[in-house]
Amino acid sequence: LRPRPTGRDRSSLRPQATGLRILVPYRGTRLALHQLQTSMNRPAAGGLRELVRHIVQRDVLRASAAKSRGWMVLVLDAAAARVLTPVLGLYDLVEERVTLVESLEKKRQPFPDMTAVYVVAATSESVARVAADWRGPTADPYADAHVFTLDALGDGEMGALREMARKLRALVELRLDFLALEARAFSLDEPRAFRVAP
Repeated sequence: LRPRPTGRDRSSLRPQATGLRILVPYRGTRLALHQLQTSMNRPAAGGLRELVRHIVQRDVLRASAAKSRGWMVLVLDAAAARVLTPVLGLYDLVEERVTLVESLEKKRQPFPDMTAVYVVAATSESVARVAADWRGPTADPYADAHVFTLDALGDGEMGALREMARKLRALVELRLDFLALEARAFSLDEPRAFRVAP
């Protein structure tokens, strides 16, 4: 019998076999691999929809609420509304201090005492609309702004947001440019992706 190794020596254990070199991982890795293997055989609790919901609640709503006081206004463009609608309900939004959900494409009433949380596609049109809210000689429409994009912003879009830097509290690229339809199904929302030629 050999003494039980400690620390770094655990990963270098080799069983006694001729011509065969097998690394035996320490107990923690074995347990993690077993849990991973068993979790692959049963359906995930909530799956992809629950994961997207958790990311939006943690990284968008709670992060914005931590930097603001009072209630918030959630402003969505059409693409963001399609992404968030399957995963969030009105009760979830009220629990995170969102009192109003508005469309970016429509004219909106200003709420100078509330924080605006924008979730928009990373397109030049959507980013230009966000920047237009904060442009002009009139008073600011909201107390401050948190901007979250569904994908990476280009240099042109970053330049458009530079004008509102004085009121911008957060600018985050979420990388959620897909629809979480079910626990294990998603869509890239590309209508021409499976187009069949006549």
